[in-house]
Amino acid sequence: MTDKKTSVLIVDDSATVRDIFRAIFESDPSVEVVGEAANGEEAIRLVEKLKPSIITMDVFMPVMNGPEAIQQVMATRATPILVVTTAKESTIAFQCLSKGALEVIEKPDFKYIQDESKRNSLISKLKTLSRVPVVTHLAGKNRATRADVKPADSGRRIVAICSSTGGPKALSVLFGQFPSDFPYPVVVTQHMYEGFVAGLVEWLQTTTPLKVKIAEQGESLQPGTIYIAPTGKHLEISMAETVRLTDDPLIEGHRPSGEKLFASVAKAFGARAIGIILTGMGGDGSTSLGQIKKAGGLTIAQDEKTCVVFGMPREAIQKGSATEVLPLPEIAPFVLRFLNRKERVA
Repeated sequence: MTDKKTSVLIVDDSATVRDIFRAIFESDPSVEVVGEAANGEEAIRLVEKLKPSIITMDVFMPVMNGPEAIQQVMATRATPILVVTTAKESTIAFQCLSKGALEVIEKPDFKYIQDESKRNSLISKLKTLSRVPVVTHLAGKNRATRADVKPADSGRRIVAICSSTGGPKALSVLFGQFPSDFPYPVVVTQHMYEGFVAGLVEWLQTTTPLKVKIAEQGESLQPGTIYIAPTGKHLEISMAETVRLTDDPLIEGHRPSGEKLFASVAKAFGARAIGIILTGMGGDGSTSLGQIKKAGGLTIAQDEKTCVVFGMPREAIQKGSATEVLPLPEIAPFVLRFLNRKERVA
């Protein structure tokens, strides 16, 4: 008995891009391209007819663009969607996550066909996302399991977060629940394609009352500010509580790496640190999160049910690095109760 193939619908107004995708996907016998569409309207008809496992969706197309098509697909036949875009279109692409898409990736070129590593990485992501149960809303109750937890001490604190596949959407949920007067800095490593961080920052700013920015070398951490690691740089926090960006070697293929961030935060803040590991493939951050826990800080892993990919959180849980395991909608309320803050009222 053979495993069921991953069926893909490719949606892009460029015939060249569709050909590149087809060549990449058809290099794997377990992936089948069941159809192609040149615009969103055609895509909606084909989704109903072909019932693909997953859709790759361009952003800007004639007749009907990607965001509108995604909204209609998710309303009529919810299907996992992988948004494909360029760096300059990334802000609009990230808005698609609010409409139900799962992830944003860079538009491949002919190099992907020849580069086995890039090709396999894309195919692996495609297969993983095709198995994600697509839901309209998460049924979280915003109630933490241990509401009587109190901070170990007072004073200046920090929230450090590591996320990967599915991370942008998870970050928007998390940050959307923080109040405008949140008194501590938040530092984030999110694995991103080159040139996409600016678009992520711009989109996240529409989801939260906190200030969101790309971290800059040497800047002092400010309360109520979210610092996102730039692509290709490790983000660390110095003992002086300032941003340190380095070109140190990749850690398990990542720069920025959650391992670097969590280790530096554990050293600089100790028991005053809060570490959170969210959805993502692999195990980045899962070891150093334990350093925050060992220092007396609070550590949280997103639970399996609400993860797009239960990789990094699972590794953290298995290594004993997580103090708490919580559904995504419950993480911010738990942190705010831990800090004796009031949850933001929408």
